[in-house]
Amino acid sequence: MKASVLLAAAAGSFLFFSPAPLPAQEAGVTPSGKHEIVVTGSDLAAITAAIEALPAEGGTVFLPAGRYLLDGPVLLDRDNVTLRGAGPETILFVNDDANCPGIVMGVTDTPITKKVRNLAVSDLLIDGNRHTQKLECWTCNCDNGGLSYIRNNCITVRGVEDSRIERVKTTRGRSGGVVLEKECRRVIIEKLEAWDNHFDGLACYETEESVFTGLHLHHNQFAAISLDIHFHKNAIVNSLLEHNGAQGIFMRESNANVFQNLTIRYNGAQGIFVAQVDQRADTGCQGNVFSGLRFEHMTGEAFRVNDPSCTGNILGHSVFQHNARGDVSEALSGLIIQANLKISPSLP
Repeated sequence: MKASVLLAAAAGSFLFFSPAPLPAQEAGVTPSGKHEIVVTGSDLAAITAAIEALPAEGGTVFLPAGRYLLDGPVLLDRDNVTLRGAGPETILFVNDDANCPGIVMGVTDTPITKKVRNLAVSDLLIDGNRHTQKLECWTCNCDNGGLSYIRNNCITVRGVEDSRIERVKTTRGRSGGVVLEKECRRVIIEKLEAWDNHFDGLACYETEESVFTGLHLHHNQFAAISLDIHFHKNAIVNSLLEHNGAQGIFMRESNANVFQNLTIRYNGAQGIFVAQVDQRADTGCQGNVFSGLRFEHMTGEAFRVNDPSCTGNILGHSVFQHNARGDVSEALSGLIIQANLKISPSLP
């Protein structure tokens, strides 16, 4: 899987992605070879045994419809492995008080010790069972060494390249729905639905050259999407972000990205919040393109540029309707280049 990237430096330029078609996912055929193993049990041990039984060149582990109880995460830490279900009837359910993620793609070491490539997760639902999980991080309080650096997301992706997540539903994660971190590259996420996660539906840190499309992120406790620290040269397109507790998109230190054909509505704070990290002016959001967006019924401003360091961003061909605290709001006038906006009166 490859994504071609064209980035021009001129103020009016666009970042353009043209990802190659994904391999067809037929029964018994994987991108890495001919090997498929069908899981026959209904718990983590059965799934792990199937993954470990794959040959060195990799293959597919298929999960038939049913409920699989997890007392730890499904770990995909070797190249060329596909985990595929039968649709939302395949449910990975995190056990009461397990205090763990649902799936970890990549290695569990921090700092990461290697990159993992050519992974795929598709056609299943992950229920993080968040109301029974006492801890946000795996095994103990966060960031105390070892596994505690890993948040209890439905899917945690760490240092993964040339991989994909397709037709997956994530709900009730103790931390987030899907979270990318630790230098992920060329990841494609398509047709992700995430709702009722404790923090964000999708979060990305240290992520580049990746494509996110067909997202439906709704009713998460905080943002639909959080992009924070080194989110560069990515595309988020053709998606619906609605009824989240905070922002539609919260972003800091995010440069040269494209946001296109998004509907952002009924969120509890801003539609898009563009900022720097704390007082660090070198971490502003710059050179992003926002095009073909629709903002409706936001509780806060529809589009807020919060810091003067956020320059060179373009907002065009977008519609604003009934946003309670206004439409485009800037820390300083003229920070964002605006073109062809359609703005209706705000609510009285």
